[in-house]
Amino acid sequence: MRGIRKSFGAICANAGIDLDLFPGKIHAILGANGAGKSTLMSILAGSYVPDAGTIRIHGRLVSLRSPADALKAGIGMVHQHSMLIDSMTVAENLSVGDRSAPLLLDRRERVRRVAALARHVGFGLDPDARVADLAVAQCQQVEILRNLASGVAVLILDEPTAVLAPQEADGLFATIRTLAAGGASIVLISHKLDEALAISQRISVLRDGLLVHTGPAREVSPSDLVALMIGAPGRPAPAPMPRPHVAGEPVAVLRGVTVENDAGTTELSGVDLQVLPGEILGVAGLAGSGQAALAQVLSGHRPPTAGTVVIGGANLTGQTVRVFHRHGVRTIPADRCGRGLATELSLGENAMLTWLSHGSLGRGPWLPRSAVWRFGAKVADAMAIEPSDPGRPARLLSGGSMQKLIVGRETLEPARLLVAEYPLRGLDVPTTAVVEERLRFHAASGTAIVFISEDLDELLAVADRIVVMVRGRIVAQRTPQVTDRLELGLLMMGQPGNE
Repeated sequence: MRGIRKSFGAICANAGIDLDLFPGKIHAILGANGAGKSTLMSILAGSYVPDAGTIRIHGRLVSLRSPADALKAGIGMVHQHSMLIDSMTVAENLSVGDRSAPLLLDRRERVRRVAALARHVGFGLDPDARVADLAVAQCQQVEILRNLASGVAVLILDEPTAVLAPQEADGLFATIRTLAAGGASIVLISHKLDEALAISQRISVLRDGLLVHTGPAREVSPSDLVALMIGAPGRPAPAPMPRPHVAGEPVAVLRGVTVENDAGTTELSGVDLQVLPGEILGVAGLAGSGQAALAQVLSGHRPPTAGTVVIGGANLTGQTVRVFHRHGVRTIPADRCGRGLATELSLGENAMLTWLSHGSLGRGPWLPRSAVWRFGAKVADAMAIEPSDPGRPARLLSGGSMQKLIVGRETLEPARLLVAEYPLRGLDVPTTAVVEERLRFHAASGTAIVFISEDLDELLAVADRIVVMVRGRIVAQRTPQVTDRLELGLLMMGQPGNE
């Protein structure tokens, strides 16, 4: 790959990247969230078309304008999220789009072929099993088989161990080594430094859309990689703004909270946590480390599989969102359009969505439009939303104004606990300042705030205390005064920090 460029609007995901992949080698692609790893590999897999740059396979210039083009050129990708058809069997999934098989291949021959391929790479898959009934690791095996059936010479794996148990990851690595020994070029997109160093021969690091390092894995240490991924070497955080002393009985307490999803994967594991009144508690972690499940438990959107959730001294374990709201819990969700707003409704209607029983809206089954409009204008004025027309459809607001609308709604009145998921993500400088000021104001008024972010500078600038999550566990606790970006980065990657 030479001079690969790709932008999405004003965001440059890849800024002129050169990359070489070799047969029989395992090549790890590392970088913080948003560094451009998945975009670069999606270009190689044909899912994105680059804005500029060239790709050559065995010296031959190729144009990869679709995944089908990439497969034809011998490049396949196993995505982080399954691309299989749940209602079909393993064998049927492998047949979808397989142009190498005869048109009228009968079912028994199709099953025989799949079974032979599975045995060849050591997978114990039943070709007749429905994908919906398979475990996550088995689905991943099916995805790998589908690529191998197409004869790929380059196999890209995007965060392949993110949802695997350790023994399942060991099995996957054994398969990867076997494929590389057979001459395949394997690309491993990962956040996990120990895995990348253990299995790869070469490592590339991306940061802010740029390739900042490529070289042999044996020549770098975990701390070297973290420094490359996050930029400047660790430095003390600037002195935080003066804040009232945080003290008093905890507002929120989690004891031994565990969360498992429907597939049996553990998203939180025995989490103990306390948040004090007036405290901004930062939660650091790579994507998928358990932050989403933590936010859902704290806001009542998801009951824990085990453990207790106490808000304001009341045990709310297993209670509804409405009960959590009644006990003073408010939420700024990560997905502002999907979960934060009903974009076809107006600004005013969105402003009152979580305040339907508010006294200013009147009583009874019907809400006066004038009251809704006044309510929306109040939120718009408080957050300096422009244009402030409460009748304007929310979908016509800018992304920053959408976020200000959500923040203004959830902080309309003092809350006991505010769960803020990535509240500053994607905001420009003026909007960031407005939201930060709002959060600090409410913390100073006694609201406990859980501030979830993957941006280390945000955490160091805003939080009073920071906990670090890795694979569903809280592994460390720091204050901005005694830590820096490098140490937090190491801890997020599962490496030891400063003691």
